[in-house]
Amino acid sequence: MVESAFFAGRVGVDAAAVICRTLSEVVNRTGWSDAIDQAERHLVAAAIATVGGAIECDDISPQPRLHKVEEIARLAARIREHLDPDGAEPRDAAKQSLRGFSYPKVGADGMARGRYALPPLQLGVFLNAVDSILSPRTPDHGEPGTDSSPANEVKNREGTVFITDDDALIDARTFEQKLLDAVMALIEMATASPAASRLNGAAPTVNVHVTLDDLKAGRGVGWIDGSTEPIPISTVTQLQCDGDTIPILFGLHGEVLNQGKTQRLATRRQRRALAARDGGCVMPGCAVPPSRCQAHHVIPWVSISYLPGKTDLDNLALLCPFHHATIHTSAWTLVMIHGRPHVKPPGWQDPGRAEARHTPTHRSAVVNRLAMLDGRPSASE
Repeated sequence: MVESAFFAGRVGVDAAAVICRTLSEVVNRTGWSDAIDQAERHLVAAAIATVGGAIECDDISPQPRLHKVEEIARLAARIREHLDPDGAEPRDAAKQSLRGFSYPKVGADGMARGRYALPPLQLGVFLNAVDSILSPRTPDHGEPGTDSSPANEVKNREGTVFITDDDALIDARTFEQKLLDAVMALIEMATASPAASRLNGAAPTVNVHVTLDDLKAGRGVGWIDGSTEPIPISTVTQLQCDGDTIPILFGLHGEVLNQGKTQRLATRRQRRALAARDGGCVMPGCAVPPSRCQAHHVIPWVSISYLPGKTDLDNLALLCPFHHATIHTSAWTLVMIHGRPHVKPPGWQDPGRAEARHTPTHRSAVVNRLAMLDGRPSASE
């Protein structure tokens, strides 16, 4: 029946392949039966059903299919498990034997690529984990009907314009790029866990090799152990903010000048204070919670003479990984005013704009904002 429907052009290649492959798994284990014939007819009927409710016939303008190929595949799998319940274990064992994750190989373009194969259980864990990172938490402020009038701007008594969500930095990442960033965020959280695997008594640590002159000049490259491709200095400075990364400084003749330590990282108490103050990523329009943010040094941790900068609350701000990289690689900047991070857009975006602060949703910020709307002094003044 599948064959005749396929050659008649009523069932597509993908749907026909799904039906044949799934039913063949049952036949190979149990043999042919009337139940297989009934299942085939049922699946073909589902595959050729149209939105209009009628079986598709030769028509100049056929109606769209009622079921997608993925839905046909799920239906076929349910029928297979009903016809051959004892085959679930061996089928899963076969999938488990095919699972794997290839070690990334660096190509001529410097990009590392690999392949993976996930059985159903591991796929479920993977999807739930990345969905917890990718799931939207705020409405899309670019939707039609969003009020973008000047009423969205808030000024204090000094005339400082506070950034609103209309000033949010556009996230131009593709879905694949967001998915990779979500996976990297999960890996970073796992390596930061006390239960992380230890190597020589320490949690996984990235070694970055960089010359002192390049670090002082803010240009050049750094080299990561295990990689044949360099990273720009902007990435090195980003790693120094909130990554368990050890910068190893080299002189002109290759001598080791200094091997940094991870003491620049914010303490747990400071992280809790930052979470209470910033409420998450301080960039406008970003809803990433504190647990997935990184502590950014507003004044770089490495100064021009390579003296450790302050790791104090009045020099730290929470940024999500995407906006953390943006601050280090774009004209967006952060400044601290009265102990709070203020976001300053690029000059080309709005030359007349003063420093502006993202307003998180924690209680103290809401109280201060209401006070400014009423013309009263805020708690921070």
